[in-house]
Amino acid sequence: TKMAKDKKNKKDIMVLENAMHGNCIVCHKDVNKKAGDPKGMKGPAPASCAKCHISLKKKK
Repeated sequence: TKMAKDKKNKKDIMVLENAMHGNCIVCHKDVNKKAGDPKGMKGPAPASCAKCHISLKKKK
């Protein structure tokens, strides 16, 4: 049914967004380590995040 298909699509989108966020965390830590933070936990998000991190939530 259409309702079951919509639920599956929402779940797929959520899984994809979580995977993308995981990639962002790794990239953010790497950038901070290069900037001198040994653990990579402090500092701003890299400016390049907006280039590849695209939200798949509601598009109007």
